[in-house]
Amino acid sequence: MATLSSHLLNSVDGTHASGVKVIINQINSLGVKKIFFETETDDGGRILKDFELSNDDCECDYEMVCKTADYFSKKKNNF
Repeated sequence: MATLSSHLLNSVDGTHASGVKVIINQINSLGVKKIFFETETDDGGRILKDFELSNDDCECDYEMVCKTADYFSKKKNNF
């Protein structure tokens, strides 16, 4: 079992960035990218996700994409 743990902060005011959609992409040795899983930060801006990895999964690279546009669109009236 593997665990991904991360904490996102709002870069404008330093508060926890809750409700941010996060996509983990898997990139194989040929450079082909696919979504490995999607999640969202909790009220404290945190991600804690357990998942299984196969031997093939361990040979891949991974990319974390934080979809911040929606988050900052909702927050812009508060700045």
